[in-house]
Amino acid sequence: MLKKGYFIWQLEQCAPNINTLMERLSSAGVQYVVIKVADGEAAYPRTARNQHFLTETILQFRARGIEVWGWSMIYGQHGIPVRDIPAEVQADTFAEQIRIYGLSAAVIEAENFGGMRWNAPRATAFMQHLRGRLQEMGLGNMCLILSSYRFPTLHADFPIRQFMAGCDAAMPQVYWIQSDPVADLQRSVNEYKIISEGKPVIPAGIAAPDARGLWRPTVAQINRFMGAADAMELDRVNFWSWQHAFAAPEIWQAIAAYGTTGQINPDTNTLPIQTLQVSGVIKADEVNYRSLPSARGNVPIGQFYQGDEVRVTGQVITSEDPAIWYRVRINQQEYWVAARYVDLLPETSSVGP
Repeated sequence: MLKKGYFIWQLEQCAPNINTLMERLSSAGVQYVVIKVADGEAAYPRTARNQHFLTETILQFRARGIEVWGWSMIYGQHGIPVRDIPAEVQADTFAEQIRIYGLSAAVIEAENFGGMRWNAPRATAFMQHLRGRLQEMGLGNMCLILSSYRFPTLHADFPIRQFMAGCDAAMPQVYWIQSDPVADLQRSVNEYKIISEGKPVIPAGIAAPDARGLWRPTVAQINRFMGAADAMELDRVNFWSWQHAFAAPEIWQAIAAYGTTGQINPDTNTLPIQTLQVSGVIKADEVNYRSLPSARGNVPIGQFYQGDEVRVTGQVITSEDPAIWYRVRINQQEYWVAARYVDLLPETSSVGP
């Protein structure tokens, strides 16, 4: 079975407290997480409160059988020497965080950032120093994974070969913004297999909108990405990131459902219907309701107007746009309306499969 995981960047943005985080974990459908624990020469997170939250989180994840990996952002040589963070210092910090939190694997996120550039000697120095420090700590067998560009051939000035020489696997960032997830995945895996001489590849997919909010992945893309990984017989996939996926319910549920009986139905492009019993109010004029949860080839039956009250009896997530639809009851008949046009009213509700 394809194992699924999330990058966790800002833990406090994933949930306000440990109890809420564990509630969300129960619906995540993942087997491992990759939590940020270092940034250059600094331990991460940086406040005592968030460090305590991280410690609690790792303990609770482990108690629930979730593998806990850690990641660090590392930086190339700065163009201004006095601002440079030596590679060895960054390696020391990451090694210490790996030891403190007892991580199962360590992901090294390395790219060229503006004036901070990596070269072959610096990459080799980082990898050798990190492995050496881990060996001194009795962690010489720690699995080290490089997370970097999806297509190495487009970044000839970045020393991927030197990083991969010291790593056990690759985690390319296959962020297919305005592209095709399957084609990008296949090309990325093939390039890394050649560069690393067959080391395992754990692709990271995108569950977040682009930086300007002009694009976001669809349910269909998420499923095609994971389906392609399955077809290529990859062991696991990862997604950037927990906090972004949870903010997009259709993406969160699609990732969780993949590989289960609740997986998206390829014939109807929908996930199973969730039962709801809650009142709602229409928040726009001339809102169509339909016999099926789709706007494609499905003629509207009627219209709602702003302020109309409805009884919502279910919801479904589809691979289309709009993705989320509510089932509403009208005169003992049930129809579908796009969820974006309905405000649910606060009341006790029941949710079920």
